[in-house]
Amino acid sequence: MSNIFNDRTDTELNERTINFQNLSVLDNTIPVLGVNNVVSGQVAGIAGLDLISKNTLDDIKDDILTTRLQNLSSATISTESVVTINGDVVGSTPILQGGKDILNQTSIGAIRTLLLENTEEAVVIKPTDGNNEINFHTNIGPPPAVPDGTNLRLQITDNSTFVHNTLETDDIKVDNAKKIISNNYSYRDDALNPIYLTFDSQHAHFTPPDGIRLNQQFQIDSDNGSSATHLFTTSGNKPIHYTTKGTGNHVFYTNGNNNGENATEILNIKPDSIDCNKIIKTIATEGQKIHWDTTSWVYTSAGQVHYYTSNRETLFWGQGVYGMKIKSNQILIQHPLTIASSISTNDTTPMDF
Repeated sequence: MSNIFNDRTDTELNERTINFQNLSVLDNTIPVLGVNNVVSGQVAGIAGLDLISKNTLDDIKDDILTTRLQNLSSATISTESVVTINGDVVGSTPILQGGKDILNQTSIGAIRTLLLENTEEAVVIKPTDGNNEINFHTNIGPPPAVPDGTNLRLQITDNSTFVHNTLETDDIKVDNAKKIISNNYSYRDDALNPIYLTFDSQHAHFTPPDGIRLNQQFQIDSDNGSSATHLFTTSGNKPIHYTTKGTGNHVFYTNGNNNGENATEILNIKPDSIDCNKIIKTIATEGQKIHWDTTSWVYTSAGQVHYYTSNRETLFWGQGVYGMKIKSNQILIQHPLTIASSISTNDTTPMDF
């Protein structure tokens, strides 16, 4: 028998033919010839039979590919690119090595490490450590240095935001319903000057080198205290000086409202006088040293000192007893009168002794 499959022997032809003849075919089947004369069958469905009946690859594309896949297949890509899809419109964006390195990472942390130099800034997001933090670090240092507490600058958590270095800002605005809370607050002009203002649990301490300047008002609120409001010094036996510039007055009021308004003036200290419209009394425990009321005055005029009472006697005391009493019609001297020089009168009226 002649050889019709090139150099195959009759025996091989007979074996392959026999295997083909013995192939079990229960449905539309395409025979598959394998090595060593093995013959098998691949069941062919309607789609497969339709596919192999096409004349060209374009016919196959039209038959099995959707519009999007056809556009992807026919897209012109001249450089290594990432495909972009918008509906059935297929485009491409060139990708360089940096972009490929980012796409090749397996975690957000790896992307952060790739984007940020270790000697530069770092943002650490902690969504799974129970704190839900965003931490900002600077000046981390060269590898193997990592972001940690030594280079942490800003820490944002669910409850608070912590600034771990000097905060420099134009303004800080706090909502009217909120407040600034600090267990140990202090203020100073800058690093070269001492601390000017500190607070503890009971006091506010002002320590500026040249004092405190108030443009308008200074209000002391003692509603929350258990005792009266005080203004005093605590060390060094230091005096308290009240000084005004030029001809300014010191005016003291009482019975005002909580804004200091509608008060009654009781004492006005001027450069040329002290005006008081109330009774001046001494403290009872310190002794009755001075007492003027609405019927008694002490004043000066034209180089004279006037002691006036409308309905009372005027007593001059010495060593626990009064030595002279001035009544409306006479002057009583209780002790011997010693005259060091002389007594004279400007008129001729005799003097009685």
